[in-house]
Amino acid sequence: AYAAIFATSGRDYGHTVFIEHEEEGLVSCYYYNSEGLVEEGQQVAKGDPIATVGVMGEAGGFGLHFEIRKMSSPDKKLNPLDYLP
Repeated sequence: AYAAIFATSGRDYGHTVFIEHEEEGLVSCYYYNSEGLVEEGQQVAKGDPIATVGVMGEAGGFGLHFEIRKMSSPDKKLNPLDYLP
């Protein structure tokens, strides 16, 4: 099981969702969403919708910024390609 540990509607990054992957000690981060579909503390499973795509920054194009972090630290970003199927 995974848990949404942070969900916000911040101005700079749109709706932001962080998902804690307890068994791996990892956090996946999703920025620039137009709408968050989960709330802080909500349990989610693989394949559950967590947000809808939004507009990225001043460029105005649709997109998503995705990160994988070790222990939720922004200083410990990992290569997401190592964790995607």
